[in-house]
Amino acid sequence: MVAISSTSEPGTSFIMPSSRELVFSRVVNASRSVVFDAVTNPARLRRWYGLIPHTMTTCEIDLRPGGAWRHVLRAPDGQEFRFRSEYLEILPPLRLVYAEGFEQNPGHEHVLTMTFEQRGDQTLLTVWLRYKSAADRERHLRSGIQAGMREMLDRLDAFLTS
Repeated sequence: MVAISSTSEPGTSFIMPSSRELVFSRVVNASRSVVFDAVTNPARLRRWYGLIPHTMTTCEIDLRPGGAWRHVLRAPDGQEFRFRSEYLEILPPLRLVYAEGFEQNPGHEHVLTMTFEQRGDQTLLTVWLRYKSAADRERHLRSGIQAGMREMLDRLDAFLTS
């Protein structure tokens, strides 16, 4: 296991437990039920999800095992990034598992598992990504997933405390 801690954003940790996995964790300032709602409620997701310059133009959630989550992020230059996920496991407010894929790059989906651990009035949110191959994980690393995930977790924490 290779552990890499955040140096620019305190509070976010990042590890690579194997050649096909990435794990991010962050303590956020809200109860796990509030955090779970923030990641499963379309109205709330639209307010924090994605990178700062992007706008979420579509957010459709069918929150049930086998249900879909589809979202579209638009960059300032108009480029759209379309994602489609299928929920595999939903245990509110403890655990959420879904298979996520970039619609413009089919066949390279990964499984994302979120866990929500109550810590007093805060929540330890852990996001574990498991890829089909080491090459898929490496492509995601090269795309900037580390900085992007840290930015999104910062945005989530700011949303939860606003």
